[in-house]
Amino acid sequence: MTILYRSVENRDQLLKRVNCLEWQVLGVGGMIIEDRYCLEIVPQLSAAQVVAGALFLQTPEGHIGQCITDTVPCGEAEQEIHRRRL
Repeated sequence: MTILYRSVENRDQLLKRVNCLEWQVLGVGGMIIEDRYCLEIVPQLSAAQVVAGALFLQTPEGHIGQCITDTVPCGEAEQEIHRRRL
């Protein structure tokens, strides 16, 4: 039996961000290959950083709860979830 840690909708949203980040980074690589001026590259790097940050922040609550529930001793999950939210 396969355990799903996130909904299909949430997975699709995460994959959309990953694809966006991939294209952003590939674009930066192309600019470097083309030897573009650094002031043209920096905004693209900044945009990639924003997408990566959004991806990082979008880790779903249910996924965190499930991972913690699966890895901490019985009865300590709620306390650990609260600790990690702080």
